[in-house]
Amino acid sequence: MNARRGSGGVFARGGGAGPLWGRGRPLGDGPAHELEAAVATRHGAITDALEHVGLSQGRRPLTVCPEGLRWRLDGAGLVVEFSLPAGSYATSVLREVGRFEDAGGHRCEGAA
Repeated sequence: MNARRGSGGVFARGGGAGPLWGRGRPLGDGPAHELEAAVATRHGAITDALEHVGLSQGRRPLTVCPEGLRWRLDGAGLVVEFSLPAGSYATSVLREVGRFEDAGGHRCEGAA
């Protein structure tokens, strides 16, 4: 996990923001706006559909840094606890750091 943190992986701070497509003017600017506009043009059917169902333009951080990370061994398993900002998904963080199985037997195959 430390190697990923040092290399600017999932735990890096200040990793910019990406678009959430919808109605309204794009919120990016500069080179990021140009790239996002080009991608939106290539995927016009998708962007049109997102606008049609009433979603609004927005931006979301591209990286997240878990807070209050704690872990403990519990019988034959590992219990991991941490907090994330609203709109972030714990399964995305776990997928980046290892291979896990939840209590229901569902696997989260990671890049680790």
